[in-house]
Amino acid sequence: GYNAYLTVFLLLLIKMSLLTGAITLLIYLEITFLLILVSLFSYTLYSGNACGLLIGVFLIMLAAAETSIGLSLILKFYGGTDASYAYA
Repeated sequence: GYNAYLTVFLLLLIKMSLLTGAITLLIYLEITFLLILVSLFSYTLYSGNACGLLIGVFLIMLAAAETSIGLSLILKFYGGTDASYAYA
């Protein structure tokens, strides 16, 4: 249960530090992260634990914000500036 949250938090930290780094690695991380997020979300829904649900929702909001930053960076890298402004 909670080690899954810990893994996500560690992934967030790694991703944050990678935002300035390699863009290809970021894309792979983005996909992996989204997969983990989906499984984690379904896990929190079925567990029915109020505390776990709160942590899950908070992590999902955090990850959603972070993912949009990552996506806009990827778009900025590949499609120039005009594509990323639509996301911002």
